[in-house]
Amino acid sequence: MPYASPEPIFSYPFPIIPSAQDFLPIDVTRIVFLGASITSGCVSGKSGYITKLLSTYGVDTAATIVNASVGGRHVDEIHYDGWEPIKSNYTGDATTLVVMLDVLANDTITLHPYSTATEENINIVKSELDDLTASILANGNIPIFLDGIFFDWDKDTTSFYDESLSAKPFSENILYPVVEAQAQSQYYLPTDRPYLNVYEWSYNTSRLVVTDGTGIHPNVEGSELLLREMCSQLADLILGNDSPREFEKLTAVDAVNAARYPASIMLSVSATENTAPSGTAPFLNLLKLTGTSVNAVMVPDSGSTPCSITISNTADALTYSTNFGVVYDDGGDYSPRLTLAHIRGRYGQTTGTTKIPIFTLGGFDPNQAVSIGFCSEGNSADNRLVDFTVNGVTTVRCNGKPASGTNVVYADVTADSSGNIAVEMQKISGYAAYFNGCHVIV
Repeated sequence: MPYASPEPIFSYPFPIIPSAQDFLPIDVTRIVFLGASITSGCVSGKSGYITKLLSTYGVDTAATIVNASVGGRHVDEIHYDGWEPIKSNYTGDATTLVVMLDVLANDTITLHPYSTATEENINIVKSELDDLTASILANGNIPIFLDGIFFDWDKDTTSFYDESLSAKPFSENILYPVVEAQAQSQYYLPTDRPYLNVYEWSYNTSRLVVTDGTGIHPNVEGSELLLREMCSQLADLILGNDSPREFEKLTAVDAVNAARYPASIMLSVSATENTAPSGTAPFLNLLKLTGTSVNAVMVPDSGSTPCSITISNTADALTYSTNFGVVYDDGGDYSPRLTLAHIRGRYGQTTGTTKIPIFTLGGFDPNQAVSIGFCSEGNSADNRLVDFTVNGVTTVRCNGKPASGTNVVYADVTADSSGNIAVEMQKISGYAAYFNGCHVIV
């Protein structure tokens, strides 16, 4: 049970907003992400990307994204080193949202487990969070709280998934009371917790996406999926949806044994960005043509569930280039498709006629049937034919001439007995053959 003080510790000078989530402005002009390393890992360098991501969830906004998160900060440091120096930029602006994902993380790390934390220290942190929240409200902005992250402190011991050792009791006893008192419209009474909830998501996926040895920080894939989940729920709140996201929480045994499964993926090419989830176009993976990757984990083309698909390739099989004149603007529609401007505008090419392996996808079920599409588009008016061959069996032909009618071609294929899909490419005619991306539909 959450800690109950014998008498009120705090006073709340600001009026409690009595309505449901519809108090939030539809016309959000600015979103400030205020936190520590987990938040920074999700949003750093992704201002434009987050705006695009929010648009896919129905929030039509050109909001400025501000990352005010620095790793290692405790609540008092988030307040006085993170918020106070910048708050004058947003004074009186009720269209500025201040989003806090991991505001308690470092205090939790310092004080855990909750059972040994003193009442005095718990109350100090609660007071610090209360002061931070009061400062945001007094500045005329809207604080947005997320319901904490599950921390897997002892991932290799028998105490794995013992929630009493995790961040949960800190959230229940520090975060919940402050949210309920100072931001009641974000407190969902049917579940007695904040509206925005990533705790169960992180509990269910921790074993799959937290791989830094601390049991705390998601890897690149995990940060992308957490960002998707956070933005999706934030969009729900902004749009005034009545019910928060609910997850079917796994049992501890199932969470420990959580497995990845095949899912649909989108793939584009890159010269300098690592083989990883794209930080430019939502729901897209990048393949770095100038680097070698071995079983790099992909993210699915929708949702926030980790998938089993990986990619391997050898560097410099193709030469990277871009299509002049392709405008990187999909009008807010980033639904998974090979006609995305981000895919059409970048390609790897070969001018030789030798069939060459370009990548291998792994992680499918043995002999699994899937659909795979290829995009080939250059910037020449000439016919430039290319064949893509899958596992040495199925071949599809594309014409890289813009608007050729066969820039994008799909085929039904089958993974091999090891769950792999190997793709080769061969120029058939024209100066060069192009590979812009592929879409695998499971």
